[in-house]
Amino acid sequence: MCTFNTLVLPASADLDEVNVVATEVLHRAFMPQGNAAIEAAFSRDARSFVKSTDCDCGSGLGQAARPTDAGPSERELRKLRAEGWSEAKIRRWLEQRNTTQQKRELAYDARHGGVPASATAWMTFVSRILEERLAPWVGLFTHDYRGSVATEQIEVGAVRRFVGVTVEQIGEIEEDVPFVFSA
Repeated sequence: MCTFNTLVLPASADLDEVNVVATEVLHRAFMPQGNAAIEAAFSRDARSFVKSTDCDCGSGLGQAARPTDAGPSERELRKLRAEGWSEAKIRRWLEQRNTTQQKRELAYDARHGGVPASATAWMTFVSRILEERLAPWVGLFTHDYRGSVATEQIEVGAVRRFVGVTVEQIGEIEEDVPFVFSA
């Protein structure tokens, strides 16, 4: 199971232009996802996109409102065991990882007043798309996939619509609930 954050735009939006902003702000680019269930929830001319590299596990949009979990996924633990790591070594690694995560959170809170970095970056990204008129609206969606990001059947919740975008709205994003921001 992997989490993917989906960007949804009208078909008229130029993905290359959006990716310039995405690379500057989110340090990632998007590629077509094409999940019909997600696109239908937004509008008839909606197109869905996911980042062009790994999944978003641990950094899902819905994670912004929850405390950060520094714990590893079962997949990570299986991989370490397969590489021959002992349980004692894994335990020490987990302790170090948790300590490092706590330090990062404290440092970030001191600099940014407790607003999660991911929420701030996504808010900036959406704002720029709207301000630069790259699209009349921007949709965001997050889901934990058990299968293909393009074909998984998803029970999509009711769309939440906003004029403008705030970090608080980004922080409220829930799994399987489409959020639409417009200028």
